[in-house]
Formats: sequence, C-alpha cells, structure tokens
Amino acid sequence: MRLQLAANVAIPADLDAQFAGVVEAWAQGVTWRQLITDCAGLDEGDIARLLRRTIDLLSQIPYLPGIDPTLAKASKQSAYVMERPPISELIG
Repeated sequence: MRLQLAANVAIPADLDAQFAGVVEAWAQGVTWRQLITDCAGLDEGDIARLLRRTIDLLSQIPYLPGIDPTLAKASKQSAYVMERPPISELIG
C-alpha cells in the first residue's frame, strides 16, 4: 500500500486467499491431472487462467520501483517453477 501511494496508484490490490491452495499446489509441483482432480468444482479453464494471471503478476513484481530484493528474487523463482506445461503452452 505504501508503494502504491508513493507511485500515485489509486487502484486497490485486493488478494483473494480462496484460491491460494490451488496456486501453492501448482508451485509445489502437483501434476495438472492431480490439480484438476483435486479442484473438481472448478473449470479447467478457470484454473488455467488463475495460474496464468498469477505467473504474470509474479513476473512483474521484480520490476517494481523500490521492491525488496528478497521479494523480487522469490517472485522470479516462483514464476519460473510455475511456468510449466500445460500452463506454459497457453498464450498469455
């Protein structure tokens, strides 16, 4: 929030923890088949979009002005491990 104010960004960045487990499972190496089986109530396209958007966000974090180097490194690493098929095959 502090960085948003300093950069005159007035758009709130609300995070929805509801899907954090899906993202975490994918980042930890769960297979696509296992992920969609465990998330039977979600459409495959919705899961793919969630993961793609998360990777896109993680890829942008290191370029934010004033970002902590540790956070920048963690964001890069997270995006790297999440960028695997079938998500990496999607046009972003």
